[in-house]
Amino acid sequence: MKRTFLLGVGAQKAGTSWLYSLLEQSEQFAPGFTKEYHIWDVRTVPVFRPLRRRLRDIRFGQRKHRRQDLRVWLMENLPTRYFSYFDRLLAADGKTLTADITPAYSALDVATLRRIRAGIVARGMTFRCVFIMRDPVKRCLSAFNMHRNQGTGEVMEGVRLGAERTEAFRDYVVSDDARLRTAYEQTLRALGEALPAEETMVLIYEELFRPETITRLEAFLGIPLDQDHLETQIFKTDYREAPDPEAVKLCFETYRPTYDAVAEQFPQVRELWYGLKKYT
Repeated sequence: MKRTFLLGVGAQKAGTSWLYSLLEQSEQFAPGFTKEYHIWDVRTVPVFRPLRRRLRDIRFGQRKHRRQDLRVWLMENLPTRYFSYFDRLLAADGKTLTADITPAYSALDVATLRRIRAGIVARGMTFRCVFIMRDPVKRCLSAFNMHRNQGTGEVMEGVRLGAERTEAFRDYVVSDDARLRTAYEQTLRALGEALPAEETMVLIYEELFRPETITRLEAFLGIPLDQDHLETQIFKTDYREAPDPEAVKLCFETYRPTYDAVAEQFPQVRELWYGLKKYT
């Protein structure tokens, strides 16, 4: 029986939760204990290293999360446990697909992507990778509002989330966190160098909720998927307090190289992405 592991590498606020929810509807999917394992980002990306788990925190943390946190800590420090976990998961459930969909993996380098693939393939699993890109301005607005509303973003050095909305958004747009998650051209370059083309699927968020996209995913992952899931909404961003137009334009200008690079490879975004239609 063919066993497949899916690595979801983002982008953040680009439909990864909807994708995971879609997979959960399939009887062939073994979900594991979480959607986002955050193993490889905290191991290899300096901006995310402060989020690595510490045994002291696990020991004195909430009891209900202790077992899961310890399991993740072991994977962070002994990566072979990561590969063995998914190997055992599929063997125990008799299912054909499992996944780690962690949006921060958009920042992974070539060596790390190759290491993940090699570890999966060595255990007899088929490797697949999905990357979803969303209009950079819309992605940044959505991520900023999420952090602002939830009071998160503690690893964003230099971002004054508590400042006036427009100033806080300006900080976020030029932060390392935003750059790593929004410079899609860098992710595309790493995926192209690290992984075989036939094992990678790149999707456009603005095309995600279409029957033909689900059909493509079915063929790519080798399992039937629920077309009715197109009507399911997972998260909705609150835009009631938007930054001023100049701050939004700054976001577009900051990521103009991303717009240009993606449009060259995926021309349809010229019509789909707000930033290109608004400012060009």
